Amino acid sequence: MAQSLAGNKTDRNAAKSLLERLNIGHKADKSVRDLSQGEKQRVAIARALINQPKVILADEPTSALDDVNCDEVLKLLQEQAKVVGSALIVVTHDTRLKDKINNQVILESK
Repeated sequence: MAQSLAGNKTDRNAAKSLLERLNIGHKADKSVRDLSQGEKQRVAIARALINQPKVILADEPTSALDDVNCDEVLKLLQEQAKVVGSALIVVTHDTRLKDKINNQVILESK
């Protein structure tokens, strides 16, 4: 649906590939209400990346994910940004990402 709403031709293979990469390809035909919170989060990431945006704003992209899927999501976001030439901005409290993102701005309350 995201491709259609953006005025792009629907590429089911690209969508399926993203879902497979996010370890939820087997859920492609399921209703959203049948997905776990982590699965819904990964579907949202696939939806955000399918149109190859020039700017990727990722607000807590790994908050509901286990360690394996956390790593895969971050790797996918970084790869997509590099391939497409996108700017990637990640906002998170997830300390698992701390050492995996090179350029950081850390905000601390006083």
